Amino acid sequence: MDASLVEAWDEPEKLPDMREWLTEPRSEAAQAQYAFIILKKHFARAGLPVREIYTPTSWFNFGWVLYSNIGAFVREGQHSPLLKNLLVELVDFCAAIPDDSSAHRLFQILGKFIDNDLTYRRIEPLLPVKALAKMGEMHEMLDEAHQRYMRQLDESGY
Repeated sequence: MDASLVEAWDEPEKLPDMREWLTEPRSEAAQAQYAFIILKKHFARAGLPVREIYTPTSWFNFGWVLYSNIGAFVREGQHSPLLKNLLVELVDFCAAIPDDSSAHRLFQILGKFIDNDLTYRRIEPLLPVKALAKMGEMHEMLDEAHQRYMRQLDESGY
């Protein structure tokens, strides 16, 4: 756990300002933990429990934690204001990290939703413009991941 996030882990409203927090280099694990605290903060405000499967150590891990917490809401069309506000803050956080990988981070956290037509149709109206602008790149990444998977199956003899 990143030392700067220990207090916010139990009290999500004490999460440091993202822009100030990102002035120092942060590991992917720390970034994923920050994103998880964003999730915890929005769920706490709505009075909803968070499924703490594990402490995320990567954007991929956080994507699974996010999916396990909001997937049912997206599929059922519940809690739209909560989801919109949560997704805005997560997308802003992904964009604020000073590198050129925001589309990759978004793919890691949203890929499980855009991989399925039903969930994609349900989550698309909840996404902020910044995320929609990256959707083409995310679909390319999804196609590449699918092609890699198919090659692996072919190479394995399936």
